[in-house]
Amino acid sequence: MRHGTTTAYRQGCRCDQCKQAQSEAFKKWKQNRVIDPDRIPHGTTNGYGHYRCRCDDCLTASRDSNRAYRQTPEGQQSSYRRTMTYAHRHPERKRAHEAVMRAIRRGDLVRPSVCEHCHEDAFCEASHTDYARQLEVEWLCSECHRLKDGLLSDARAARRLAKIRYARATHAAHET
Repeated sequence: MRHGTTTAYRQGCRCDQCKQAQSEAFKKWKQNRVIDPDRIPHGTTNGYGHYRCRCDDCLTASRDSNRAYRQTPEGQQSSYRRTMTYAHRHPERKRAHEAVMRAIRRGDLVRPSVCEHCHEDAFCEASHTDYARQLEVEWLCSECHRLKDGLLSDARAARRLAKIRYARATHAAHET
């Protein structure tokens, strides 16, 4: 058996070289796969997660599934751990987020319904450029916010936005 190949990995080898080869092959496959829009199981968490469909039915299914998980003791514990870890690692960010939420509740800040970056009608998140200036925020949709924070490359964000628009358009066409 030759190590550092996907064949060796499939045959049961779990050395670092074989795991790396399998990981790279899977990433390449995932980037190049073509998803037939007629085969997307709309209205399921599988449609949202595996097929990356962002139509209203798939979003609702994923949201409902996540909401149900958060109601379980395991989900509540996981959420609490994640929140506490974030607050401990980034206290200045946590203070800024809380200040924005208080300002929204008081009415000092109003959350717009249009992203300042792409001008799409979407739920907008407050994006800080400087956490010391807690109420100076830019209102962005989640995709533009991730792009701004460097969590998505420009090319990946462009592909993702195109897929979201395509999925919504094809789903709307299926409903008519």
